Amino acid sequence: MVSSPARNHVHPLLLQDWLALGCTARVTSVAQDQADWLKMGPFFDIMFWLDVRKLTTGGGRVSMSYEIAPVEDDTSFTSLVPPVPMTCASAPTRTLALLGGSARSEPTWLRWRLNVSGATTRWDTTFRIWLAANHSE
Repeated sequence: MVSSPARNHVHPLLLQDWLALGCTARVTSVAQDQADWLKMGPFFDIMFWLDVRKLTTGGGRVSMSYEIAPVEDDTSFTSLVPPVPMTCASAPTRTLALLGGSARSEPTWLRWRLNVSGATTRWDTTFRIWLAANHSE
């Protein structure tokens, strides 16, 4: 019996619907709520679309990180790609996470983390995140 080759499929997913966040300068990091983390199946690559409609930096820099973990535990997350500077633009910022052509075979948890550095006053932003994951069967 001859086995058929694995087929790849790209699946669009909403990682975060429109969200407005605002905090004092003392808050330097905000992670996505655990209830909203995505449990991903086996995948090869992920393309993220970060759509920012409002951004007040408080005099600092605001960036977005995409993090993965093998288990649903806050302390297990690591960055998937370097932080992406947030900007208000007419088109979403695209970020590609290439995983070297080999699929992650175990289920993976995925979340976002907003990072703020150098802010001296209140910062705020409104954004949403779509992604397309190249899954294998």
